[in-house]
Amino acid sequence: MKKMLLTILALSIALSACLAGSTNYEEFINMQMNVSVNGHDFRAELADTAAARDFISLLEEGDLRISMWDNNFEKVGEIGQRLSSDNRQITARAGDIVLYAGDQICLFYGSNSWSYTMIARIKDTSNLTAALGMGTCEVTFSLLH
Repeated sequence: MKKMLLTILALSIALSACLAGSTNYEEFINMQMNVSVNGHDFRAELADTAAARDFISLLEEGDLRISMWDNNFEKVGEIGQRLSSDNRQITARAGDIVLYAGDQICLFYGSNSWSYTMIARIKDTSNLTAALGMGTCEVTFSLLH
């Protein structure tokens, strides 16, 4: 009986660890950026990741304007250089801004489970989908001081 209880406990811990790895990312720093698309501005909290710090370094040099194409639940664009990545299995949701393949940024208006590195999250996603529109759009990222 004791052996069976220990086995059940071990399986429960293993399952909890697996499920924890697929949850949404929740670690953010006290820094924000502006995400501007088609005349709409959105505030995003920056994540506590090396990729976010690399992205901040880019934005400290000036605003970053990226042409982004549509991928049915996200807008995707080339950053122009590789950032540090620490991919985790997450379920990205509307407002999440993530690094994909080391040199692409994804801005979600839907959701998808995949291995990404979190960069930032837009808290108020009201009008985000409408602002992004269909097809390609230009998105400007800038630091808020």
